Amino acid sequence: MDLTDLGENDVQVSEDKVSICLPEPEVLSSSLDEEKTAVYDRSGGFLSFLRTDDQVAEEARDEAVQRVEDAARENGILDQAESNAEDSIRPFVNTLGFEEVEFVS
Repeated sequence: MDLTDLGENDVQVSEDKVSICLPEPEVLSSSLDEEKTAVYDRSGGFLSFLRTDDQVAEEARDEAVQRVEDAARENGILDQAESNAEDSIRPFVNTLGFEEVEFVS
């Protein structure tokens, strides 16, 4: 979650209560551990002569990264990120003297 996207209208203060509209969580990056990945089959079918081995390997890695990101989304990583952000921000705001912290959509 990129908190630099917070605007002045995203935080509302009312006496000892703060309402915060957090930005939507997003996957900022995903990658593979290059030391633990390899391309085992470089054959690309009938038209494989049109691409180099490096192109095939890069396409395979790109597809793998996309599948990792898709799996993370399907397994609730964005919901977990939002929950983690709220759990991290709430105590900080409490230390500023606010008793109640509410997160709104």
